[in-house]
Amino acid sequence: MAQALGNSVHNAAIPRLLEIGALNMEYPNFSAETVAAAFSEKIESLFEYHITSFGFAILEYTIDQMQPLDPHDREKLFKVLTQENTTT
Repeated sequence: MAQALGNSVHNAAIPRLLEIGALNMEYPNFSAETVAAAFSEKIESLFEYHITSFGFAILEYTIDQMQPLDPHDREKLFKVLTQENTTT
């Protein structure tokens, strides 16, 4: 149940982040394999999302508001949250 709720929040957040310019979406190059995968997987898995510079600014501000006690914790948290710079 918690996973379903988490997925619904995640799925609702992506369009809003795209709308405000915090994320960019990369469209796949459609091929026979990609189209076949669309029928066997979630359609969202075909797209890649990249954090924009505005998205990084939002992320930095959010981390600052969390007020990590140690500056190294802030750096670690930022690295973890931006590790891939992509979410599918």
